[in-house]
Parts: sequence; C-alpha cells; structure tokens
Amino acid sequence: MAGGRGTQEDVDSVGMSARKLPSPVVSLFKSRGARIVACRDSVTDFETSLRGVTPRGWEGLGRTWDSVPGTYLDGRKSVVIATVAAGGARTVPPRGPNSHGSFDLVLHESMHGFDYLGSHRVLQNPRFVSARTADWANLGGYERQEGRAGLEETYAESASRFFGNDASLAASWPNLRAFWLSAFDEGPEEELVSLPPEEAGGAIGTFHVESDRSIALDLRAEGPDGAVGHAVLTYRPDDPLHARLAKHLAERGEAQGSENLFYPLETTE
Repeated sequence: MAGGRGTQEDVDSVGMSARKLPSPVVSLFKSRGARIVACRDSVTDFETSLRGVTPRGWEGLGRTWDSVPGTYLDGRKSVVIATVAAGGARTVPPRGPNSHGSFDLVLHESMHGFDYLGSHRVLQNPRFVSARTADWANLGGYERQEGRAGLEETYAESASRFFGNDASLAASWPNLRAFWLSAFDEGPEEELVSLPPEEAGGAIGTFHVESDRSIALDLRAEGPDGAVGHAVLTYRPDDPLHARLAKHLAERGEAQGSENLFYPLETTE
C-alpha cells in the first residue's frame, strides 16, 4: 500500500522485491494484518511521529530517523520502504553511501517483520543458530553484533540474500544458505535455543574509513514502539562532525581501512 506521498508507482517498485517473499511469510503477514508500505525519500514520510527523532545510540551523530530508508514498525505491524528518484522514476534505493547496506532492503525489513511477528521464535531455531555459528568467520561485522541484534540482522540479511537470489551466498555463507533451503519444511518439533540478553551500550553497527578519509557508518536504527531500521551514514572530511567521529574511533583504537564495530559516542565520551 502507498503511504505518505507514495503513489502506485512507489508501490509497484517496492512490489518487485516483495513478490520474492516466501509464502509462509506472506501468509503470516495476512493473518496478523501486517502490511508493506511504500512512501518517499525517508520512512518519516509515512511515520511522521519519527521526524526529527534520534534513533537509540545515534546521539551526537547529527542524524535522525529522517535518514532511514527502510524499517519495520512493530507497533503498527508495518514494513516501511522509502523510494528515491532515479532516472525519472521511483525505485527502491540500492545499498550504498547515505542509503543502506542490505542486499535487498524490502526483503531485509520484511524478514525483520516476520521475526517480530513470531516473537523471535525463528531466532531460537537450533538449525539457524548452528548455521550462523558455522558461518561466523565469514559474517560481516553488522551480523556479528552482540546480543539479539546480531541474531536479528543475520536472520534478516541471510534471508534477503537467499530470496533475493544473491549468487555469492553459497560461497560466503554456505551453512545459512543450506538453512534457508529447508527453513519452512515441516519437521519434528525442536527444542528452542534461549535468546541472549539485549546488550545495553553495545555496538549499533559498523564503520569503514574510505581512502579519502570519509567515514561510513552502517547502523541499526531502533526507536519507540518496536521500530527497527537500517541506514548508512557517510561523513566526508568537510562534515562538521567528521573530526569528532575520527577522534572517537582513534580513542577506541579501531583500525582504518577495514570493517569495525561502531559503538555510540556517548558510551566513551
């Protein structure tokens, strides 16, 4: 459905990816009254209550929910995807600077929705936990976040890559790919794995320092009423906040030129 300034053009663009969702996900969305909303430029075009609001852990970064292109709003049972203008048309934003870091934004946020609608039972599936552990060395920093966040992001992104037909998935995350091949097959009831506690003050994403010294933050966005989203924030050397960020990273002793976990500014300053 369209929301905010969204039109049928935005719905059609989002629908191109949404049609790849497996039938069990679609069925759960329908039975629980969940929906996928297409709006424009930012999720706050639809969820106006988040305009100007700083996601948890983003304090001091100078960015708000207005920078987030996709989210799942648990309180409203809504996946929200903001399209962007490209070549005279509206399209789901690709991953990249000042956008997001998912293989497929629609699938990623929709699978967060599936997870939340099921009260995180999918994260307790022992086959999923075992597959994640087996692929641990190849996971990105974003998927290796502490506590429940890392599990949630691994689940959503591995599903995004699998149902989005990422040709490199078999080589990079072979065990997670094998999990998704039979994830929805009927089988004997398995004992659920306990969820780890949520980590207060833990990492909220990753960062990478580019060759031109720009700092790219790939961050998880969390907000009121169960909102969870995803955005890449880029700070060029001439950005007023660049110096503070660079100091923060240097004080933590993080290596430049590689992917590292990013911790909120307020935890160390």
